[in-house]
Amino acid sequence: MRFRTTLAAFLTLLSSHALAYDATKASRYASPDMYRPNVDRIILNGPGSTGDVSGMSVTPNASAPAQSLSRMLYAPTFGGTAAAPTFKILDPTGAAGSTFASDGHANWNRLQSGITYNPVELVLYGSPAQGQASVTAGGNTVTRIDGNFYDPAWVGQPYFYFAGTNYKVASVAADGGSLTVTNLDGSAVSFPANQTELINYLVTSATGTANVSGTAVTWVSGQLFLKVPTVKLNGTVYNVASVTSDGRSMTLATSAGTQSNVSFACYGNINNQISTIRVQKLWGASEENLTLAATPNGFFINTLVAGVGKHRKLTIGSGAYTAPGGLRAQLGLQPNGDLTLGGDYGLDVLRVLGPSSGTESRWVMAAPSTGTSGPVLASQSDIDANVPVTLQAQGSGALQVKGYNGATTIMQGNSVAGATSFPTLSNGVGQALVTAGGANGPVVLIGKNAGIQNNFYISASDPTTSDIPNAFCADWYNSTANTMKRYCNVANALRAITYQ
Repeated sequence: MRFRTTLAAFLTLLSSHALAYDATKASRYASPDMYRPNVDRIILNGPGSTGDVSGMSVTPNASAPAQSLSRMLYAPTFGGTAAAPTFKILDPTGAAGSTFASDGHANWNRLQSGITYNPVELVLYGSPAQGQASVTAGGNTVTRIDGNFYDPAWVGQPYFYFAGTNYKVASVAADGGSLTVTNLDGSAVSFPANQTELINYLVTSATGTANVSGTAVTWVSGQLFLKVPTVKLNGTVYNVASVTSDGRSMTLATSAGTQSNVSFACYGNINNQISTIRVQKLWGASEENLTLAATPNGFFINTLVAGVGKHRKLTIGSGAYTAPGGLRAQLGLQPNGDLTLGGDYGLDVLRVLGPSSGTESRWVMAAPSTGTSGPVLASQSDIDANVPVTLQAQGSGALQVKGYNGATTIMQGNSVAGATSFPTLSNGVGQALVTAGGANGPVVLIGKNAGIQNNFYISASDPTTSDIPNAFCADWYNSTANTMKRYCNVANALRAITYQ
């Protein structure tokens, strides 16, 4: 049999006879004492145990218990040469794997499949709660379909996501099969429609033990403190005033009394990230980085900053355009939804999406379509049948339509501060209309150099000189009297003729 003892027992029983122990003769001895032992090892247990393991060898074993040293060492192996060592990650059978090694310089690292002709893939997995769930129109209950069961520890935490939207958990059913939510500000939730979607519960957490003296909290064990708004100490939630940069000291907004070696729990959320690759340009108290992240509501590539860090330009290039047939320097959203840099000339599609509320509209810049001989700039929507197009100039800047290589102006629109009326152009069956839009007012046609000045007006009463300025004429329809007259202001006096 094998004999286990603690370090204290080992020191008590150790003798000069034991030092002469011969493991090859262990089978000759029947008793487990140290004078005639049948043991081949002594295991030293206890926190802080140390010892020389330089002579120890461990054989990797796929069948060994989980968390044992031989099982943990089964997957990775080491190889290469002293000058170029490699680290190999074996597959579950131990037959093959990928090699991680230097690629010629300490700064360059290589991950390569060990199977000829095969690609390599690097996968990042977060550990959020996930699964499918359903909601009912008008309710605030989320019912589990599959995936993780819901944890009562989530109650009060604002880290639950349904269909990519963030909610605060109000309650969790005893069986973990459903929960209720509020908005992040505590207001009531009423889901707009019956829906089945994905859920996530996602936090960055730290737990351990700490000592408390008033507002001062000192880390004792476990994970270091996070810089989060609240902390749970011995089951009670407190607001956090500050956390030191090393994560070992925390100051509370209010006193938590005197407590020793009590549990703590910090929960936070870092940019809704489930799994992330971060390329750091500046690190420490101030940061600048580029992040590729998977989140509950989509995938993002963006720059993040902290402290005095600043957002820098992000350039994605596909190479220079050298000649016809080479890649062109343009951004294209292709008809199948692919985003491309460069690409085939004449097949570019750029779509600029509208806001998520109101009319779900988008700009479309496309190649010629049926009935057109040039590129098309249009508005489209999957929700609304009628989508307007707005072109807006800055300040009093004019809107112009140019022709002939931009050398001539076909049409120009000028903006006047405080204007309340505008012309409206409409097509029709057998006629084209020019009408006044906005506030009531005439349609005025003014020629160059004080040429013909004319307009047409519809009103419930006859005009005055304030309606038709001096040197202006107007065709005036009185809708009350049902009359049509031609009025002209001559020397600030109206003259009229009646149409029969």
